Amino acid sequence: MDLVAIPDFEAGAMENWGLITFRETALLYNKKQASSINKQYVATVVAHELAHQWFGNLVTMKWWDDLWLNEGFAEFMEYLGTNAAEPEWGMENHWYYMDLLKAFKTDSSHYTHPIYAEVKDPEEISALFDDISYSKGSSVIRMIESWLNNINSNHFRRGANTYSSNYFFNRIHEYLDLYKYSNAETKQLWDALESYDKDGNPLMNVSETMGTFINQGGYPIVMMKRNKEENKVSLSQERYFYNHIELMNSDQPADNSTWIIPYSYLVYCNITGKPEIKENKSITLKEETSIPLPIILRKRDGEGEDIADVKLFVKGNPDQTGFYKVQYDDESIQIACEWLKSDLYFMSAIDRAGFLYDIASQLFNGRTENPEVILDCFNFLKNEKSNVVWQSAIDILKQLIKNYDVDASYDNVKKYIISLIKNISNDIGWEEKENNESKENNYENIFREQYRKRKRDGDATKEDNTIHNRSQLRASILGLASVVGEETIKSEALSYFEQIKDGNFTKNFDEDVLKVIYSAGVRYGNENDFNFIFEEYKKETSVQRKNMLMDSLASVSTPSLQEKLFELSISDEIREQDTNFLLMRLIRNVGSSAARQCWIFVKEHWDSYFIDRFPTGTAGFSRLLGTIAEYLNSDELFDDIVEWIDGVDNGKRVVPSTSKALVKRGVEFGRANNCWTKHEKYGEVVSKWLNEHF
Repeated sequence: MDLVAIPDFEAGAMENWGLITFRETALLYNKKQASSINKQYVATVVAHELAHQWFGNLVTMKWWDDLWLNEGFAEFMEYLGTNAAEPEWGMENHWYYMDLLKAFKTDSSHYTHPIYAEVKDPEEISALFDDISYSKGSSVIRMIESWLNNINSNHFRRGANTYSSNYFFNRIHEYLDLYKYSNAETKQLWDALESYDKDGNPLMNVSETMGTFINQGGYPIVMMKRNKEENKVSLSQERYFYNHIELMNSDQPADNSTWIIPYSYLVYCNITGKPEIKENKSITLKEETSIPLPIILRKRDGEGEDIADVKLFVKGNPDQTGFYKVQYDDESIQIACEWLKSDLYFMSAIDRAGFLYDIASQLFNGRTENPEVILDCFNFLKNEKSNVVWQSAIDILKQLIKNYDVDASYDNVKKYIISLIKNISNDIGWEEKENNESKENNYENIFREQYRKRKRDGDATKEDNTIHNRSQLRASILGLASVVGEETIKSEALSYFEQIKDGNFTKNFDEDVLKVIYSAGVRYGNENDFNFIFEEYKKETSVQRKNMLMDSLASVSTPSLQEKLFELSISDEIREQDTNFLLMRLIRNVGSSAARQCWIFVKEHWDSYFIDRFPTGTAGFSRLLGTIAEYLNSDELFDDIVEWIDGVDNGKRVVPSTSKALVKRGVEFGRANNCWTKHEKYGEVVSKWLNEHF
């Protein structure tokens, strides 16, 4: 197997049988310079392409309708392959915030599509290479694996040495063997995974159950509501839409989609004085139903009186293996948050991340009567150190920034975020608190010892506060702290930047930490600072370092320098393959002001550059237009971009239909964010709470 890096290569990689081709940044790794994020990226891309040798090359989908059989499985296997090579990284936790959350967002739009999508025209093919085929596909496969193994092995947990007893992988092996050097389709996968009784009847109904997740767009939110009088929890489902608040006030017909959900849950009780698991159960949820709760005999004090603080909490979707969200009632949220503040580790890291993201979805989706309860709950983050929890939290906090970036409450949003991240930013610092000349070898030994200890304790993925993960978390936390203007981090970053410019910088920081410093230099600096970084970019020969410097330029906040960056993005100084990524990073880093400027630039240069560079069906341009649309933050501009792509003022303008769908998805998200921010029960309540507390 040959692996080849190509300088100008638009895709990340291509799984040619026997000769895999890559972008330079997806294959080349400099051990002395590159960061843990670079190392992990290279590992996952290589694992993804190697997985394609089986899923795609050995067994190929029969037609493009079943693209997910290639890409969903390769995405699923990239985490397992990387985890086999580097078990200390805890890749199942990385999967949660790198794949699942991405799929949740894309699939919450009206402009999504089923995983199995009928293809009748060649122009429709490129549109399928998206978050649905990759991230949702892999997430549904993960749900199938967990569901089938639980049925066949009584709450089976995957381990490095247990694949021989893994029902799911045994059946996948048979599927690959049966269809090797041939083609397959989804029905044949379902047949391979199913078990039958002596009369030939299916025992698990894999096709019927999983068909509800791949043959229709969207996904369910399972709404749990506690009934204390009957000691039950009622369960119901509906399709989760990003613009739920708008839909509640519209005349649009209700979406009646339903799913057959492999639903699992944990029941916690604090009768012993601390929250502990009392039940771990799974059901198949088709329609509204109730689940009984265990009868808890209350403790009594010395006088025979009930101790009143005995409570129950039901956590839906343990290990976050199900492709659905969970909605909790306010009392359940309060109980869980009270426990998290006093006993953080009663839930595993992945479950804390899942619970946090579920209640944040309730906050931004108009599914709570008391937004203040959720905002207060986020305070448990002040004691949090887990990478997966914080990466999920950062996504949520960036949503607050996006919603309020042109609002009077923006400064209070930043103060709120600073209050949450102050402890972790102080704890994690600019470099690992380890002073050893053989740092790399020492770190590796610490990694492995931490992993062995967690494995002895029975759960190798429970916590992820290893040095590898702290390295990634460091860059994310320091980057957010710099963006919101946390004084200590901002001051230190700018001081380091001056040292770099003066040539007396002596720290040996990871590249991702250096990006925080360079980004602060351009965000809070002037044209000279911008030019300094750009000159460094032009001189740099390391692909990772060059990419880091380009990313840093995308934090420029001064409008005139943004204009300069726009011009550079379509010049010979920037590779054409990087234009989209540079512009999208700028918008995501800076917000609505950059989106407005970028939209003007794209329109002005449509005929002279973009239409030739991005032919019909090019996914990269679709993503750029979608990102612009999501951040425009103005009803007038939303209307403008929709009319423009529809050719209202120029019938000869040709915008690919796939691009139109992505733009309209971005507009849908942007309008929903605006609606939430201005809503008297949600955005205005949050704004008032922030004003009162900060």
